[in-house]
Amino acid sequence: HPRMKWCEREDKVYLTIELPDAKDAEVTIEAREFTFRATAAGATYEERIALFADVSKEKSTYAVTERQVFCVLIKEEAKWWERLLREGEKKPANLHVDFDRWADEDDDAGDIDTSGFDMQSMMGGGG
Repeated sequence: HPRMKWCEREDKVYLTIELPDAKDAEVTIEAREFTFRATAAGATYEERIALFADVSKEKSTYAVTERQVFCVLIKEEAKWWERLLREGEKKPANLHVDFDRWADEDDDAGDIDTSGFDMQSMMGGGG
């Protein structure tokens, strides 16, 4: 399974799936669920995450690059989450906190610079 990393800000969740040379990437964003499917190196990978709270299907975006799939999930309610996963969901072994992008609630570092990702022109969008 590809390594997945996440972090959050008060109003959004950043989710990165590290899968070099991903082909035919499909990302589905629903209110309480995130699904990813792609092929790489001749294998098919699929991940499903039941989210802690609702995100906006329409406002959330993602971009597929040569090395990863980078997702910005916009929270329906701007509020810090207790965790990424819905209550009772088992944490996948390949899901980790993205400490490179992490910001504590007390010292929110602001938004991540996504200027290197042209979310509009890359594959993806509202879901």
